[in-house]
Order: sequence, then C-alpha cells, then structure tokens
Amino acid sequence: PEREVVVVGGGNSAAQLALELAAVREVTMVTPREPWFVPSQVLGISSYHVMERFGILQADPDGPVGRYVRRRSDPVFGKELQPLLRDGRVRLRASRVVGAEADWLLLADGSSVRTQAVLWCTGFHSAFPWLEVPGALDAEGAPRSKGGASPVPGLHWMGLPWQSRLDSSIVHGVHADARRTARRIVEADALGGVPGPDRAGDEGARGRPEVRGGERHARGQERQESGASGSRILGGRPEQECR
Repeated sequence: PEREVVVVGGGNSAAQLALELAAVREVTMVTPREPWFVPSQVLGISSYHVMERFGILQADPDGPVGRYVRRRSDPVFGKELQPLLRDGRVRLRASRVVGAEADWLLLADGSSVRTQAVLWCTGFHSAFPWLEVPGALDAEGAPRSKGGASPVPGLHWMGLPWQSRLDSSIVHGVHADARRTARRIVEADALGGVPGPDRAGDEGARGRPEVRGGERHARGQERQESGASGSRILGGRPEQECR
C-alpha cells in the first residue's frame, strides 16, 4: 500500500511491525489498551536473564508477581516504539475493531480508521477438539490440569500457559514441568499404577524417568510418535483464533 496501514494488536509482533512500517508509511495501531513496554536490556544484560535471576520467570500463577502479570497484557520488549507514539509518528487508537466498510475499520468506541491495508497481530488461543478423552477438558474445552496432571489417569499436559509458573508455555521454562511430569510417572510406576489427580502436585519420586507405552501425553503444540521407546506423545497444533 502507498498510504495508510493499520496494525491491529498491542503485543511484540504488532509493535515490531509498526516500528518498521513507520519509516515508510502512515501507521495506526489499534489495541484495547496502551502497550506495556519493558526494556530489552538492563545495564547491558538481557531482560530475560534479569527476570530469571530475580525469580520472575519462575513466578507462581497465584503468587503476587503472577497475579500482577496476569492482570496486565503481555509486555512489549524494547522501547523503540515509544517515542514514535509520543510524537504522533505512529498513531494509537485504544479500542477494538468491530467491523469494516469499504476502506474504513469500525471501532468499538464508535469511531473509524481509514486504511489501505490491515495487519492482524491479535494472537491466538489454543483449542483441543482433537482430544476426545472423557474428563480431559472442562465445559469450555480448556484442559483440566493441576500442574500438568490431568484428572484422567495417565494423561499429562505440557506447555500450557501458567501451567505451574510464568514461563511454562515457552521453551525457556518448559523443562521444569517436564521434570515434574517425569517424576510423577516414575512414582506412579513404582506404586504399580498410573498417576492420577490425587498425586498431581507430588514431586517425591526418585529414580531414572521411564515412559511406558501405556502412558498418554498431550501437548498442544506438536504431534509425534517415538517407535524406539514405544511411548506415544499425543498432540496437535492448536486451532488459531483471533482474540
């Protein structure tokens, strides 16, 4: 497009695209609230390392840090876009898109934005219609999980947002939940059964993790089968829907 571009969303992808496009086009961001910017570095150190060092990435979902972060939108790492918003080089409309007519986007506050192109950076949420296991999902189709343990014996979750800590759903933190799940499986195996909800948070297992062919694992990211060990990992890429 030669003129106006609208970026819908207020996360990292939206901010990065708006920043790059602002050099060559008129850009408007439409997001329900002003982005929450955090520095990408603190004293020359990556913010991720700082947050890990101070235990923020490991924050419990129900602790004070976890509750604060969950109340806010996802932070935008890097403050390069802030001065452009401040001086109007990128316009910010704090509202939601509710419709479109010709070359106008209609917003929830009753106003409209003219544009030649729209970039949707609204994210996605997971959906699990492929998992037809009674008791695995709640009435809204979300996983029933306590720290990754399902009330269905032998079924485990991995990579869920806030599964046990802030970074449970990213590569950086999924290892902690993987260890917990492996210990839970080993403990149940030692007791001659399969782990159930009564031991969902117990991490008292000892010994080398071993996955039996009867164990079922669900992770809403990928599908794979390992013929070498006989284990099965059930999964499927979540249905992506705009929020």
